[in-house]
Amino acid sequence: MAVVVFSFLRRCSQQETNPYTGRTQAISLSPEQEIAISLQSAPVMAQQHGSLHLDKRYQALIDQVGQKLVNNSIAKNTPYKYDFHLLADDRTINVCALPIGQCYITYALFSKLENKDLLAGVLGHEIGHVLEKH
Repeated sequence: MAVVVFSFLRRCSQQETNPYTGRTQAISLSPEQEIAISLQSAPVMAQQHGSLHLDKRYQALIDQVGQKLVNNSIAKNTPYKYDFHLLADDRTINVCALPIGQCYITYALFSKLENKDLLAGVLGHEIGHVLEKH
Protein backbone atom coordinates (compact mmCIF):
# COMPACT_ATOMS: atom_id res chain seq x y z
CA MET A 1 0.00 0.00 0.00
CA ALA A 2 2.86 2.39 0.81
CA VAL A 3 4.25 1.92 -2.70
CA VAL A 4 0.91 2.90 -4.27
CA VAL A 5 0.65 6.02 -2.09
CA PHE A 6 4.26 6.98 -2.85
CA SER A 7 3.70 6.51 -6.59
CA PHE A 8 0.53 8.60 -6.50
CA LEU A 9 2.17 11.41 -4.52
CA ARG A 10 5.23 11.36 -6.76
CA ARG A 11 3.07 11.57 -9.90
CA CYS A 12 1.07 14.47 -8.46
CA SER A 13 4.22 16.32 -7.47
CA GLN A 14 5.63 15.95 -10.97
CA GLN A 15 2.83 17.75 -12.71
CA GLU A 16 2.95 21.16 -14.24
CA THR A 17 0.77 23.35 -16.35
CA ASN A 18 2.16 23.60 -19.85
CA PRO A 19 2.55 27.36 -20.39
CA TYR A 20 1.86 27.04 -24.13
CA THR A 21 -1.19 24.78 -24.08
CA GLY A 22 -2.62 25.48 -20.62
CA ARG A 23 -2.95 21.75 -19.96
CA THR A 24 -1.79 20.10 -16.73
CA GLN A 25 0.44 17.17 -17.51
CA ALA A 26 2.74 14.74 -15.77
CA ILE A 27 6.40 15.62 -16.26
CA SER A 28 8.83 12.75 -16.40
CA LEU A 29 11.91 14.62 -17.66
CA SER A 30 13.53 17.80 -16.50
CA PRO A 31 14.44 20.43 -19.12
CA GLU A 32 18.08 19.43 -18.66
CA GLN A 33 17.22 15.79 -19.36
CA GLU A 34 15.23 16.79 -22.45
CA ILE A 35 18.21 18.71 -23.79
CA ALA A 36 20.66 15.89 -23.05
CA ILE A 37 18.46 13.26 -24.71
CA SER A 38 17.87 15.46 -27.74
CA LEU A 39 21.56 16.24 -28.19
CA GLN A 40 22.38 12.54 -28.01
CA SER A 41 19.53 11.57 -30.35
CA ALA A 42 20.10 14.11 -33.14
CA PRO A 43 23.16 12.42 -34.71
CA VAL A 44 21.52 9.01 -34.34
CA MET A 45 18.44 10.20 -36.25
CA ALA A 46 20.55 11.31 -39.19
CA GLN A 47 22.64 8.16 -39.12
CA GLN A 48 19.62 5.84 -39.02
CA HIS A 49 18.09 7.53 -42.03
CA GLY A 50 21.07 7.74 -44.37
CA SER A 51 22.36 11.11 -43.13
CA LEU A 52 21.05 14.51 -44.12
CA HIS A 53 19.81 15.03 -47.68
CA LEU A 54 22.28 16.95 -49.82
CA ASP A 55 19.84 19.01 -51.91
CA LYS A 56 20.09 22.53 -50.49
CA ARG A 57 16.95 23.69 -52.36
CA TYR A 58 14.78 21.11 -50.60
CA GLN A 59 16.37 21.93 -47.27
CA ALA A 60 15.79 25.65 -47.84
CA LEU A 61 12.11 25.01 -48.57
CA ILE A 62 11.73 22.98 -45.38
CA ASP A 63 13.51 25.69 -43.38
CA GLN A 64 11.32 28.41 -44.91
CA VAL A 65 8.04 26.62 -44.22
CA GLY A 66 9.09 25.47 -40.74
CA GLN A 67 10.33 28.87 -39.61
CA LYS A 68 7.20 30.57 -40.96
CA LEU A 69 5.11 28.22 -38.82
CA VAL A 70 7.23 28.94 -35.74
CA ASN A 71 7.23 32.70 -36.28
CA ASN A 72 3.46 32.83 -36.72
CA SER A 73 2.49 30.66 -33.76
CA ILE A 74 2.98 30.34 -30.02
CA ALA A 75 6.07 28.27 -30.80
CA LYS A 76 8.03 31.51 -31.19
CA ASN A 77 7.46 32.22 -27.48
CA THR A 78 9.05 28.97 -26.32
CA PRO A 79 12.67 28.46 -25.27
CA TYR A 80 13.08 25.80 -27.95
CA LYS A 81 15.30 26.36 -30.96
CA TYR A 82 13.38 24.90 -33.86
CA ASP A 83 15.44 23.43 -36.66
CA PHE A 84 14.10 21.40 -39.55
CA HIS A 85 16.11 18.63 -41.20
CA LEU A 86 15.59 16.65 -44.39
CA LEU A 87 16.87 13.10 -44.03
CA ALA A 88 18.19 11.25 -47.10
CA ASP A 89 16.10 8.10 -46.48
CA ASP A 90 14.07 7.58 -49.65
CA ARG A 91 12.29 4.40 -48.48
CA THR A 92 10.93 5.16 -45.02
CA ILE A 93 7.98 7.52 -44.80
CA ASN A 94 8.51 9.18 -41.44
CA VAL A 95 8.70 12.46 -39.57
CA CYS A 96 9.62 13.09 -35.95
CA ALA A 97 10.59 15.77 -33.49
CA LEU A 98 12.95 15.79 -30.56
CA PRO A 99 11.90 17.55 -27.34
CA ILE A 100 13.92 20.72 -27.92
CA GLY A 101 12.51 21.54 -31.35
CA GLN A 102 14.64 19.52 -33.74
CA CYS A 103 12.26 18.26 -36.45
CA TYR A 104 13.11 15.61 -39.04
CA ILE A 105 11.36 14.53 -42.23
CA THR A 106 12.53 11.76 -44.52
CA TYR A 107 12.92 12.35 -48.22
CA ALA A 108 10.47 9.47 -48.78
CA LEU A 109 7.72 11.50 -47.10
CA PHE A 110 8.87 14.89 -48.39
CA SER A 111 8.78 13.64 -52.00
CA LYS A 112 5.11 12.63 -51.61
CA LEU A 113 3.98 16.07 -50.47
CA GLU A 114 2.51 17.95 -53.43
CA ASN A 115 2.76 21.50 -52.10
CA LYS A 116 3.89 23.79 -49.28
CA ASP A 117 0.54 23.51 -47.53
CA LEU A 118 0.95 19.76 -47.06
CA LEU A 119 4.52 20.27 -45.87
CA ALA A 120 3.26 22.90 -43.41
CA GLY A 121 0.69 20.43 -42.09
CA VAL A 122 3.35 17.80 -41.45
CA LEU A 123 5.83 20.22 -39.84
CA GLY A 124 3.09 21.94 -37.84
CA HIS A 125 2.09 18.58 -36.42
CA GLU A 126 5.66 18.00 -35.23
CA ILE A 127 5.85 21.48 -33.71
CA GLY A 128 2.69 20.54 -31.83
CA HIS A 129 4.44 17.47 -30.40
CA VAL A 130 7.25 19.69 -29.10
CA LEU A 131 4.79 22.15 -27.55
CA GLU A 132 2.82 19.31 -25.94
CA LYS A 133 6.07 17.78 -24.63
CA HIS A 134 5.29 14.42 -26.26
